[in-house]
Amino acid sequence: MIDLSDHNTWPPEILEVLERNSAVTRREKEAELQARVAHRANPPPCRVFRRTQDCLEAILKGSEIRAFHCTRLLNPQAIRQNGLEVLSPDVAKARTLDALRQCGIQDSLLRKASLGFDECQNRGDCQHRQGLLCFVLSRRATDDDGCADFFRYFGGEIARHALDDLRGELFPALESIGIPTVIEAKLPIVDAQDHQISWIAQELIRFGENKFLDGKQYAMMNCEIRIQYSVPPERILDVWEKQLSK
Repeated sequence: MIDLSDHNTWPPEILEVLERNSAVTRREKEAELQARVAHRANPPPCRVFRRTQDCLEAILKGSEIRAFHCTRLLNPQAIRQNGLEVLSPDVAKARTLDALRQCGIQDSLLRKASLGFDECQNRGDCQHRQGLLCFVLSRRATDDDGCADFFRYFGGEIARHALDDLRGELFPALESIGIPTVIEAKLPIVDAQDHQISWIAQELIRFGENKFLDGKQYAMMNCEIRIQYSVPPERILDVWEKQLSK
């Protein structure tokens, strides 16, 4: 299994490809950038870069990767027994409204919240994430600002969109519900979206250029994958509470 933060876990072919091609991939990209800055009509092709990326993508698609899902849950340890479920909009709505009801939110406000979920669904605000589970690919990335709201508010992204007009009344309650949680899972990379696999390959090329040409470390912080199915218990590696800074 690949841990993107630890190159000792990578298939050896990855480092071999990077070491062999890093000098040429950097030269090609620098030439391409210079051509674009000069507004040349036909920038030079990056043939070795493309071949290197294709090779890395093929290796990745045959591998599994350690991935981190950031969320806020009522019972995090239940994930170990039940796995991580993809929630439909209706289920996400029902669970959020029930949790708010348990907090003592009045029925009149809950009715407004219910309408907020319906309007959010009709507008398609979260359509790009519907039916997907999202993961970052390094433990350090769970400290990133992009993950903060997933830890801070119960109900996920759909609840934040649906209830934004009721932010003053309901967001404090969403902050009080549940426990900020990281779920580590072992996932087949081939199940990610194609553009995400391509981005991981490009980040690996940047890692190789830094390592083999500059002698520097390169932290691949911006990689993520999304999958279209629930994660079964046997693919859950760990579940832990995320300590949030005040």
